[in-house]
Amino acid sequence: MVGGGEHAPFAEHCARPAPTPTLGARPRPLPCRFGLGPTFSAGLIVMAVCGLRVPLACGPLAVSVLCLMIAQFARGFGGTLFNINNVSLRQAITPDHLLGRVNATSRFVSTGALTIGSLAGGTLGTIFGLRPTLVLGAVGGLFAVVWVLCSPVRSL
Repeated sequence: MVGGGEHAPFAEHCARPAPTPTLGARPRPLPCRFGLGPTFSAGLIVMAVCGLRVPLACGPLAVSVLCLMIAQFARGFGGTLFNINNVSLRQAITPDHLLGRVNATSRFVSTGALTIGSLAGGTLGTIFGLRPTLVLGAVGGLFAVVWVLCSPVRSL
C-alpha cells in the first residue's frame, strides 16, 4: 500500500499504470490511416504534453486526482502508440541478422538513460523541490518532440 489512512487503497489504485494493455491493440490501424511518421510523432507529443500536466495538477483533491488520472490515461495511450511504432520502425529498417543486437543496444541505452535521469531527478528534487523538478523534466521531454518534428521521421 502507498502510505496509510483511509485513502491509501484509492491512491494505490490511481498510481497504477494506465490501462495500456487494453489499448495496445487499438493503435495498429492508426499508422495505416495517418502514416507511420505522424502516428509516431502524435504518440510522442501526447506523452510530452501529459508529462506537463503532472506538476501542474493543483487545487482541490478531487480536481487534482481527476487531472492526474486523465494525464496518466492519455500518457499511457501516447506511450503505447509511440513504442509500438518505434519498435516496428526499428525492426523494419534493421537487417534480420542484426535485430537482436539493435534491440539489445536500444534497451541498454534507454535503461542507462533512465538510470542517469533518476539520479539527476532525485538530486534536483532534493535541491529545488519536487514540482520544479517535474516541470524541468516535462520541459526536457518536449525537446524530444522538437527533435522528431525536425527529422525525416515525421514524413514516413
